Amino acid sequence: NLANDVATGKRTVADARTFYATAIKEFALQNKMSPYMGSFQFDVAKGGTMDTDKHGVSEEENKQITDAMKKMAEKEKK
Repeated sequence: NLANDVATGKRTVADARTFYATAIKEFALQNKMSPYMGSFQFDVAKGGTMDTDKHGVSEEENKQITDAMKKMAEKEKK
């Protein structure tokens, strides 16, 4: 929630730090939970959130790269 607030300009980084410190203190010392700890305080998309980015290489090249990296990882294990 605080990261969203900072990213959208609702809070500054300094304000978010202060808010977080106060919320944690109140929770630990007074058992008072901020709504920020209980649920999202912003709208969350219900769909259409898939990654639509494209590879910078072909599918065949991607497979070759993946296979080569797996081989490297196996050599490191030995």
